[in-house]
Amino acid sequence: MRKFYFNCLLLLTVLLQSTSIVMHAQEFVAYTDNQQHFKIKLPADWKYMAPYKGNLFLAHRPMSAAGEKKVENVVLSIISDTSLKSLEQTVTNFGLAQKIINKDYEGLEQGKATKGRYYWIVNRHTKEDTHELIQNLSVLYGHKGKYYILQCTASAATFEAYRKIFMQIADSIQFL
Repeated sequence: MRKFYFNCLLLLTVLLQSTSIVMHAQEFVAYTDNQQHFKIKLPADWKYMAPYKGNLFLAHRPMSAAGEKKVENVVLSIISDTSLKSLEQTVTNFGLAQKIINKDYEGLEQGKATKGRYYWIVNRHTKEDTHELIQNLSVLYGHKGKYYILQCTASAATFEAYRKIFMQIADSIQFL
């Protein structure tokens, strides 16, 4: 009887895990920019625009309702400060600059990817124009003497729902 209950519990666990995986599965599509020398994978249904207002690209999820204003997005930019000599210095300067630009900037957590490929910082602040509390995953990369920042933005209320997708996007970037 114990074996029967154990097998039922095991089957239930497997079913719940596989259902969870299917519910959270997201198809990604690769975009390659040969002019700027990078490749990135984005959710298949997101709109991709390159270049966009001085950035290498902007991508955002489609609006789910007419008139929706808050759309999760990612933007990749080159950091133009030529005095930067290391990725670590870039991370430090980024944090200092954000505190100057955004008066209520709050760094929530930070970390370093495996093998030091990039640093990430989760932060939040209020947008000046809309007074909306937003949260960012800011990912900083270094490649061949250039430094890049990927800003993954959502409202503070929806950020955690998009965090896994943002991290998958961050992990997917390859510099060519």
